[in-house]
Amino acid sequence: MLETFNEDHRVFAPTYNLARLLTSPKGDRAYIENWAEVARLALNRLRRDLGGAHVRDATDEELLRLISAALTELGDPPAAEAHLLVIPVRFRRGALALNLFSTVTTLGRARDVTLEELRVEIFFPADEASKRALETRRRG
Repeated sequence: MLETFNEDHRVFAPTYNLARLLTSPKGDRAYIENWAEVARLALNRLRRDLGGAHVRDATDEELLRLISAALTELGDPPAAEAHLLVIPVRFRRGALALNLFSTVTTLGRARDVTLEELRVEIFFPADEASKRALETRRRG
């Protein structure tokens, strides 16, 4: 996914950060057909996560500034969209089109601080054509 739907994923340091991938011109902005919707929803979710009881460091503060600047440009989502459980994402590059949905899993009330802050984002195919395209790419 990183190689296919980013302008140049090598400019990002592993581990990859969703906020940086969504906001950078070298990221996946050009390959997400519904980019404004995806960015608005995902960045609002990230802002909520970083703004909670979480103890922030300089990296978090920099991300919050990046997210806030992008959201100022995009505008906040309507209230009905603000807390969607899944985010529809339409990727396209050339003839390859994928309709996916993204969801984030969190480990609530973990006893380990590291686990408590862990977020796992997973993309699922939203239609049969996208499922077949992903299966073909996995085998290829």
